[in-house]
Amino acid sequence: RVTAVELQADYDQVARDLTARVALRGAVDHVNADFLDFETPKAAFDHAVSWLALFHIPRREVYLGKLNHALKPGGFLFAEDLYLIRQPDEHEAEDFRQHLRPGSLVDRATYLADLESAEFDVISQTDMTIDWTNFTAIRLQAFRDVRDEYEAVHGADGYAGIEVFYAKMAGYLARGLVGGIRFAAVRRG
Repeated sequence: RVTAVELQADYDQVARDLTARVALRGAVDHVNADFLDFETPKAAFDHAVSWLALFHIPRREVYLGKLNHALKPGGFLFAEDLYLIRQPDEHEAEDFRQHLRPGSLVDRATYLADLESAEFDVISQTDMTIDWTNFTAIRLQAFRDVRDEYEAVHGADGYAGIEVFYAKMAGYLARGLVGGIRFAAVRRG
């Protein structure tokens, strides 16, 4: 059984539709909510996973505490997330906040220390920065290469929205503002 918590209503609806299409409706409970407001049952989950979402959530200590509370002792937390390499210059700071929406973006050492402070033992970690820098550059060029085809289906505004997102992410990684981390951790206790 899976409980999927998603803040954005449109993403939640896409997830519900996908779950229905693959006949897993009875196995997945979808919750459209802010994780900070979601009532996590104590020690109810064996695993928690997150892909590129934790850095968006403010109040890092609170959400890590909620994850710890929700996991059984020995439960696993797996995530891929961004970490801060350096603060953007003042001319780029507002753009960075607007497009990346970093609610709790911290440097890698702080990220790992915060996990330890929240009673997680990090059992593996991989720096994904080089891989993600290469991937986002290739993804951006590949998307630009199919602009006409994409616009024919989704329109110019649809293309522009995705292209801006891809370009921003590729740029933040390429300029050394953010890096990527993949980790697995175990809840103590």
